[in-house]
Amino acid sequence: MARFALVGVCALLAALSAEAQTVTDISADELVLRRSGGTPPVVLDVRTPEEFAEGHVPGAINVPHDQIEQRIAELEPYRDREVVLYCRSGRRAGFAGETLSRAGFANLLHLSGDMSAWHAEGRPEDAGSGPAETSVRPGLNETYLSPDLDVERYVGIFEGESREISTEREQITRALELKPGMSVADVGAGTGLFLEGFSRAVGADGRVYAVDISPRFLEHLEARARREGLTQVRVVRGDERSTSLEPASVDLAFVCDTYHHFEYPRAMLASLWQAIRPGGTLVVVDFERVPGKSRDWVVKHVRAARDEVQREIEAAGFSALDTPPVAGLTENYLLRFRRP
Repeated sequence: MARFALVGVCALLAALSAEAQTVTDISADELVLRRSGGTPPVVLDVRTPEEFAEGHVPGAINVPHDQIEQRIAELEPYRDREVVLYCRSGRRAGFAGETLSRAGFANLLHLSGDMSAWHAEGRPEDAGSGPAETSVRPGLNETYLSPDLDVERYVGIFEGESREISTEREQITRALELKPGMSVADVGAGTGLFLEGFSRAVGADGRVYAVDISPRFLEHLEARARREGLTQVRVVRGDERSTSLEPASVDLAFVCDTYHHFEYPRAMLASLWQAIRPGGTLVVVDFERVPGKSRDWVVKHVRAARDEVQREIEAAGFSALDTPPVAGLTENYLLRFRRP
C-alpha cells in the first residue's frame, strides 16, 4: 500500500512539475530577432512602476506581478500572442507566469537574465537607465493649463483659414483610412477640429476619444460633442506624462501639431504604446522644422525636426510605415507608424 501511495505522490509531483514548466527561456538576441518581423511577441515587465520608470525594455508593457490577477482584462488582447515576461532577476516573472498560465495563457516565455542582464549588456532602454525622464521644456504648456484660457480665441487660431491643418482637415482624415467601427484617439484634441470628421468616419458603432490636458479645452470638447450630437465622442483628461487611455483601447492614435508639446515624450510614447492595440496605428502630424527654410516661429517653438521625431518614435518600439502625401500641406508632414 505504501508503495502505491509513493507512486501516486511521485506521479502528482511529476504532473505539477510539468505544469510549472509552462514558461521557457528566450534570449535577448532571439527576442530582438522575433520583434523585427511577423507577429512580434508582447513584452511584459512585471516589476513595480518605479522600477519600470527607471528603465525598461523598449515597448514593454508594465503590469506588476502582484496585480496581474486583478488586471487580467488588460492582457486579454494578447492571449493568443507570445508573451515574454521579465523582472529584475526572474523570481517575480516566475510568479507572473504561474498566474497567466492558470488564466489560460499558453504562449509564455521568460527573458533570460531579465532586466539585470539586459542592462549589463548595454542594450537600449526606454525612460533611461538612471533618473526618471526630465521635462524637455519646463512650463511648455502653462498657457493651456490656465483656468483663464480664452477658448474662443484658440478656436479662431486652430480652426481659421490661415492654418493649413484646418483647411486640409478632410484630406488628413482621409489619409488615416478610418473604417466604421474603429476606435480612434485624437491626442491633443484642442478645440475639437477633427471631432466631426472622425465621428463620421468611424460611424455609429465607432468611438472617438478626445484627449487633452487643458481643463478649458476639455469643457469646450464636452460642450461641442453635445451640441453637435457626436455620440461617439468620449472626452479624456490626460496629463503631461499620460494619455489616460485604457490599455489596448484604440485602433489608431492621432497626434496633430501636438508632438512638439509633449513635455515628456518618452513617457507619452509609452502611454500611446499601451493604448494602441497590437497591429494598430500611430499617426503624427507636425511642423517641418528646417532652419533657414521654416518660419522663425516654427524653429523657435518646435523642438525636433521630422527625422528626430521619427527616431524617437521608433526607439519607443513603433515601426515606421510611410509618409503619405497630403495635398495642401506645405508646413506640416504626416508620419504613420505601426504598433507591433
